[in-house]
Amino acid sequence: MIGDSSPSGGAGDLRRGWCPDLHRPMASGDGWLLRVKPSHSRLTAAQARALAGIARTHGNGIVELTARGNLQLRGLTEADARALPPGLVSLGLGSPDPEVERRRSILVSPLAGIDPACDDATLRIASVLETELNGAAELRSLPDKFGFAVDGGGLLPLSQMTADVVLRASPGGWRIEAGGGRATPRQQDANALASLAIRVARAAGSLPRRLAQDPAPGLALLRSLGLETRSRDAVGETAPSVERPPAAVGPIGALAMGVLLPGGQGNAGLLERLADAADGAGNGLLALTPWRSIVLPLAVGASFPAMAGMLGGLILDPEHPARFVRACAGRGGCPRGLADVRTDASRLAALLGRDAMRELGVLHLSGCRKGCAHPAPAQATLVAEAGGYGLVLGGTAGDEAAATGLSIAAAAVRLREVAAGARNRR
Repeated sequence: MIGDSSPSGGAGDLRRGWCPDLHRPMASGDGWLLRVKPSHSRLTAAQARALAGIARTHGNGIVELTARGNLQLRGLTEADARALPPGLVSLGLGSPDPEVERRRSILVSPLAGIDPACDDATLRIASVLETELNGAAELRSLPDKFGFAVDGGGLLPLSQMTADVVLRASPGGWRIEAGGGRATPRQQDANALASLAIRVARAAGSLPRRLAQDPAPGLALLRSLGLETRSRDAVGETAPSVERPPAAVGPIGALAMGVLLPGGQGNAGLLERLADAADGAGNGLLALTPWRSIVLPLAVGASFPAMAGMLGGLILDPEHPARFVRACAGRGGCPRGLADVRTDASRLAALLGRDAMRELGVLHLSGCRKGCAHPAPAQATLVAEAGGYGLVLGGTAGDEAAATGLSIAAAAVRLREVAAGARNRR
């Protein structure tokens, strides 16, 4: 996410440094930025066309996907940033209550309700949780970046995504996860699970750091709520060290087609093309993934060739090097950016090629040490600094660098070594 977790103000209180949303846009390097959080990270084709029109008429035409499956409009004027929210609310793209909108951050399995391998209760749980959050006024004190996830598994699981409170389908039933703690509640209906997630969030709000940042208190927190808990180690899991994203690009099973947005960035015309494809060969929905792709579920009887024909010229190759890149706006798009990150990311992907990029799993380039584009650890992270890039191995943008002052060419040499090491370990 973009911005610090600063204390929240009123709907019209616009400042730099916050995690922006619909009612709290943020001044950035190319104008004002406004974030839209569609329910379940899904747009209808009509909503997508409306957003494309807004991006073209009121912004610079750029639309972005975030690491939480949200969408951002860039290049707005301050006046438009203040004026647009009521219209977006009327489109079903947000809550009219700024406090509700601030805490309404739920990541949901992109193919929930479509993939038979994704637990069929996923959407129901997510819907009840969103309703519970709407009424949970006691959660006003939660940090801006506090987030939930509902992971039903299937072809596009959220197993490598970080969130503070997670409801996850497992062979033993739905479980709740908070940092390093795991528990499988006795009550498995959607209402009980959503209410439990709210209770966990309420308890976590008193901690000095978010559970996604410091998982250690999670086990004790769940026990304090009377749950029979196990640590992550006890259930045979280890903390996610580096993400290897699922292939949410190209044909996904026999169910959907994924389109990659390099660097998570597209434009109004792209969004309109995807809306046309969703209506023409899809089921009318666009699922926004946290892996910088948009997934179009196929309509009953539709074929992949028909969908691909409507998407000609877009990136449908799951092995495209850009699939493995996470890059922020960088200099020009963010006042904190110290380098033209997206251009450098494209250069690196071209220098490294498909094999090395695949071995890296995720290559994260950050314009500063905040790491907005990819808060989780990555096998390799390049952080812009005054004299080039620092290289962090197996960590986040805020961690200590193993090398500093790297040019793009020098970084490519080091990254080939990292990729070769990863290949040799397999």
